[in-house]
Amino acid sequence: MRTQRRCSPLGAALLFLVTLAVPAQAANMLSLFPQTFAGATVSKPAQAYDAKTIYDYMDGHADAYLRFDFRQVYAAEYDLGGKLVVAEVFEMGSAPEAYGVFSVLPLGTAVTIGQEARFEGAMLRVWQDGYYVKVAGEEDSPAFRDFATQFAGAVVAAIGTQGARPELIDYLPTATLHPGRVAYFHTPEDLNYAQYVATDNVLQLAKGKTEVVFAVCQIGGKAARVVVVRYPTAALRQKAVGSFTKTIFSRKMRSMKDGTRLEQMQKDQFTGLRAFVGAKGEPMLALCFEAKSAALCTQMLAAVVASHAPAQP
Repeated sequence: MRTQRRCSPLGAALLFLVTLAVPAQAANMLSLFPQTFAGATVSKPAQAYDAKTIYDYMDGHADAYLRFDFRQVYAAEYDLGGKLVVAEVFEMGSAPEAYGVFSVLPLGTAVTIGQEARFEGAMLRVWQDGYYVKVAGEEDSPAFRDFATQFAGAVVAAIGTQGARPELIDYLPTATLHPGRVAYFHTPEDLNYAQYVATDNVLQLAKGKTEVVFAVCQIGGKAARVVVVRYPTAALRQKAVGSFTKTIFSRKMRSMKDGTRLEQMQKDQFTGLRAFVGAKGEPMLALCFEAKSAALCTQMLAAVVASHAPAQP
């Protein structure tokens, strides 16, 4: 079903609400894109792409979504005063996975749309529950921003539910580390985008096996970069520790009584790692990069470990 060509923004929003009241099957999702909306007219009707056909739609960028639990993307092109606007709604397998897709790209200015949203030039990105919404245009103009805001706002209203951020983020104690930028992902490609570590997958990261949180943190006003990894087995974590130690550290590495491995990589830059057991008994690894002192590096790692240490008998 499609809206009439002279559909108002309010009417389009109501259509979204009615449509998402039924199961989010592809046919229903495609009808979420009005023929006309906020001064724009469809130039390429909405289509659906799944994990097998997404390469037909975005060959050069599909992997960025497939590294998460991607299900479908619904996309349409609009003509807005002679300028192209592409509207996309990504359906992910869960709210944490949708948050992950949103979080790995930190650029832009935060705006109040959905659970989290950012505007960067002619691009608006929004996270809401298990969905990631992206609207991109040829030109950053008031007309584009009006269209993007109204479209994303209508989708958010239609979804009508909120989802939780990944539980692993709780391993970053807010009161101690004051995390700023936070990203959630699974693979070495996204790790190296947030914090370059190595060309090889030294931390043994893989979709479906590992969960990773990256954050820029502060203690006493001094910043460093923290990475927390949850592994499915202690053996895989131990392999990661050995690989990281062999590849990243040198003979100058210091081993401390609490298990921390630490080295000064260059002036005012320390790197450290510490293996630990999470509150649920899961194998964990905490890493710190670009700390200005050994003390700051060890404090960052200790804060992560203490935040979810198993209860003592």
